[in-house]
Amino acid sequence: GVKITEVMMFRSMARRVEPAIAVFISKAAMEGVENCSECGECLDKRPYSLPIPELLQDNLTYYKDLAGQNG
Repeated sequence: GVKITEVMMFRSMARRVEPAIAVFISKAAMEGVENCSECGECLDKRPYSLPIPELLQDNLTYYKDLAGQNG
């Protein structure tokens, strides 16, 4: 149920639009990261051997930082 693609695009989007808008647009996707159990299912489907669970958490931290700064 985690929207991996949307979460992974957050940093890029946050650089292109106002941070408050990026936070608003991404809220639902980022809330889904909280449900990640790090089961590893995504690792079987990942391209380029990306560490998906780690990247999800990194993006969530960045989102929370921006949300704290921009409401």
